[in-house]
Amino acid sequence: MKTVLLIGDSGSGKTPQAGELAFDVYQRTGKYSVYYVSRHEHPETIEVLYDPTGPVAKKLGGRPLLTKEMMTPDVDPWYWLHKATSGQVRDAKGQWIKAPPDIGCWIYDGASGFGEALLDATAESAKDGVAIGGYKPFSFTVGKGPGALKVGANNPSHFGVIQQKMHEFMGRTQYLPGEYCVWTGRPQSQDDAEDNPVLGIKIAGKAITLHVPAWFTHTFRIEVITALNEAPKKRLYLQEHKTQAGKKEAFGNARYPLHATTPLPLYLDDANLVEALRIIEKGKGEAALWYAEQLK
Repeated sequence: MKTVLLIGDSGSGKTPQAGELAFDVYQRTGKYSVYYVSRHEHPETIEVLYDPTGPVAKKLGGRPLLTKEMMTPDVDPWYWLHKATSGQVRDAKGQWIKAPPDIGCWIYDGASGFGEALLDATAESAKDGVAIGGYKPFSFTVGKGPGALKVGANNPSHFGVIQQKMHEFMGRTQYLPGEYCVWTGRPQSQDDAEDNPVLGIKIAGKAITLHVPAWFTHTFRIEVITALNEAPKKRLYLQEHKTQAGKKEAFGNARYPLHATTPLPLYLDDANLVEALRIIEKGKGEAALWYAEQLK
């Protein structure tokens, strides 16, 4: 299983890139994909792949290329994520069951939205007087009488619990059966050990912003490049780089091997996740041949 972390602002093209990878997996292997989406995301850009009545599903005998599971506001996000990251899907009755064995790609869109849903849930728990961690629950009431509104708020222990749990959720998906697992997330800046600003991923605060990329095989950042009198273009970065403003380092880790003869590009304009992964696999093959030639 190869795991991919895609970091980018809303509208940068993370979801379409994940959908293109799912399409590529089907074209090469005949395997389907499961798409788990936060209630804070908008998956319409790949609706054609999960629409059960659309032309893609009809071409595949009535089964969508993507099985979509959405975290709706009426579900418990803790339970939903536990089931989703265990490789389960819901049947026609809404019951969670093990996903079919022919799944080649798992997509979780996105980590930032999942973290926000968990923060909302812990704030609701605080409203009900539930203590999480070492801090007392915080809440306040607006108005008086029957129409009064009680509001819960997050405290530092909420962030720590959610960060730890997101680490667990992300980690278990790396052992699902299949070829790829993709997580997306929005960017957030955090200072490194030398107080340099680094652009990482936003997940319930900043404590794990700089650590999450280490959990994945590949980390890529995608952004929209704009220039005067030119159409915007989407760029996928394969290596660490400076942001457009030049003030921050941004993550990019292809885990490209030494001794590959094909240079790893810094970025791909007209962002193409499938092509990026092909370049990396080609480099691995080249490196393997180099090592083989050095053997005595």
